[in-house]
Amino acid sequence: MYIDTHSHVNFTDFKNDWQEVLERALKNDTWAIVVGTKLSNNLRAINIAKQYPKGVYAAVGVHPVQLRDEEFEEFDEASGKKITIKSPAEKFDFETYRDLIMKSINEVPVQRSFMRNNAWGRIVAIGETGLDFYHLPEDITAFKREELIDEQIQVFKEHIRLANETQLPLIIHCRGSKANPDDAYDSMFDVLKQAKLRYGTQVKGVIHCYGGNLEQAHKFLNLGFYLGFTGVITYDKSNKYEKILREVPLDKILIETDSPYLSPDPYRGQRNEPLYVKRVAETIAKFKGITVYEVAKATTANALELFNLRY
Repeated sequence: MYIDTHSHVNFTDFKNDWQEVLERALKNDTWAIVVGTKLSNNLRAINIAKQYPKGVYAAVGVHPVQLRDEEFEEFDEASGKKITIKSPAEKFDFETYRDLIMKSINEVPVQRSFMRNNAWGRIVAIGETGLDFYHLPEDITAFKREELIDEQIQVFKEHIRLANETQLPLIIHCRGSKANPDDAYDSMFDVLKQAKLRYGTQVKGVIHCYGGNLEQAHKFLNLGFYLGFTGVITYDKSNKYEKILREVPLDKILIETDSPYLSPDPYRGQRNEPLYVKRVAETIAKFKGITVYEVAKATTANALELFNLRY
């Protein structure tokens, strides 16, 4: 069994066939967590998760690039071309998201004492939230840049507060600047270290699509966080991920697709989907010199533990 702990089947890329995509995954013993990035697709993630008694769950939050009006280019794996993405500003309203989670709790037809069967209703995590320095405008002053970073940090702290109040784990996005890919990870560590001091062991989660260095990986592991790995590791020619994955304990690894993005080999150039998370597991097994079964068993156990799911 596999659990894709980070998919975006709620995105418009899947508007015509999300059911077929998820049925394909479930028939192949693969579960999926559908992750939101703004209110509209958070609601869609919840509605998708409601269609399944188990195996499909939702996470809700506001992605850092959604905080301001932005227009940027991304490489589209499906078309093989750069596409322009327009992202209108999105506000993270604490009360709105807490209400979403409480409503999800009340919809579970069991006594409250048995809620942990699938976390809080269909919502199993807070996120995608975090820091993104990669998409900060390049033609701004140093003062303005710090102002935008501070805004991201403050909103991230509100997500952490919500996670603490609802006892849900965090799904954390972190992407460094073009000039220094590791810088956001240093800032992220500082925020999480402070949160640990304030809230204690309740602050937990996964650093999604981990892209920091090995030293930073150890620091996040020491804070008790999991590291999530995507299809990027299947075509990394720098050997960066192989070195990191050899060091990261198997009981701290989660596997993800980030679908529809980051398609693994041999599916590059195509739309990614939860079923392809197996390729991530196979690559981790190769790096660690163990069987795919061992990776599948461990990463599934890790996901069940972190997101309070039952098989």
